[in-house]
Amino acid sequence: MTSDSADRIVPLLLRLIAATKNGMLKWEAAEEAAFILSRPQGSATIRSIDGDGSPPYSFGLLNEEGLIIETLTEDPNFNNTWDTTLAEMYATARASALNLDAAIAKWLKDVRELEQKRGGAQFSDEPPF
Repeated sequence: MTSDSADRIVPLLLRLIAATKNGMLKWEAAEEAAFILSRPQGSATIRSIDGDGSPPYSFGLLNEEGLIIETLTEDPNFNNTWDTTLAEMYATARASALNLDAAIAKWLKDVRELEQKRGGAQFSDEPPF
C-alpha cells in the first residue's frame, strides 16, 4: 500500500464511517468476520484478516465487475496512521450489519421487564466501578 493510495482511501473510509453511523448506508455480513457494502458503482469490504474479529483489518474496494481496485491493510509490524481508521470502519460496519444497537436495546428491555416482574433488585445503567 502506497501512501498515495492511503491518502485517497482514508478520506473515503471516514465518509463511509460517518454515513453508516448516520444510517445512510447499511452493511451486510459476508462471513464470520467480514462485512460488505454494495453500491451501484461496486462494493466495499472490511474484514479481520485472521478471521477472529480482531486486528489486523483489511479494506477492499471493488468495481462493478467485482474486481479489486484498491486495498488498505493493517500491517502488525508497522504503526500506520490508518490503523485506527480501519478499526473504526470494521466496528462500524459490524454494528450496522448485525443491528447491534437494536439488539442491545432489546436485551436491556428484556432485563428491565424481568426486574419489574420480579420486583427484585433494580440495577443501575451505571457501571459498578
